Amino acid sequence: GLPRFAAPLQRGAAFQGLAAETGGGTGVVEAKDRKWDAARVVDCGGGREIVLRKGRPHELDILAILSIEVFTPRSTAFLDIWNNVKFTLMVWDLQAQFYQRCYKWRDVVKTFEPRMTEARYSLLVAALPPGGVPLGMTELCVAPCPVPQEIMDEMGLGPTAPYLSNLAIAKEHRRIGAGKAIVDWCEELAREWGHDVIFLHVEATNKEAIAFYARLGFLPTVKDVTWYGRIGREDMAAVDLVVLYKKLSEAAEVSEVEEEGSSRELSEAEGAKNLSGEVEGTLP
Repeated sequence: GLPRFAAPLQRGAAFQGLAAETGGGTGVVEAKDRKWDAARVVDCGGGREIVLRKGRPHELDILAILSIEVFTPRSTAFLDIWNNVKFTLMVWDLQAQFYQRCYKWRDVVKTFEPRMTEARYSLLVAALPPGGVPLGMTELCVAPCPVPQEIMDEMGLGPTAPYLSNLAIAKEHRRIGAGKAIVDWCEELAREWGHDVIFLHVEATNKEAIAFYARLGFLPTVKDVTWYGRIGREDMAAVDLVVLYKKLSEAAEVSEVEEEGSSRELSEAEGAKNLSGEVEGTLP
């Protein structure tokens, strides 16, 4: 059969097979004695539950497949060799990016402008219980604010803030509350990191995603056109993107009239298999 890194060529069967694997390490920096170590089960209603947990180092390829499938679906034609090869190369590239961010985030942020004073990054996953096949994911980090200085001053923000990216939910698992559950967790984690706002980018043509975030309380604001250059991603600078933000303190004052189910922490035994490292701390 194909080697493990060529899994995308094996389509759905590879995704299911790789997702069923267990094992792997616990990441670079393991946060001890914190509630973020344990996975949690979220009741999405209708008898459906999902598990929210940290991404595992051995499943970076699975998550890369999931993300590329969502944002750049591959051709369904079996003999469309070029597009399938292109899809595979994109997966390998994203897997390498995940590796860099999960294992070398402290080095990554040293290239950001302005100079970063904290290094925080988490790869978050929604999975089918009890922590099996990933059905969704996102990344949350602390990065330079993606808005001009005058907007930062108006909001009373410092130079850095939590930044949510790469939120991807598998097509067959949408509209069950998984996306909202992941974003809610990101907001909680941002507060845990000591911040009061979350930023993200959405392609201007992605009206469905913009509407989704609007329902969660995110608002559009002015884009800093220099931002991608300041984080070393000049390749994204030409993409037509909308900046969305959410002030968490203001959101907390609004009653949650659309609460989707409830969540509970996994027991120590249940959560033991779901621990993963989280890069965090201050930079010298």
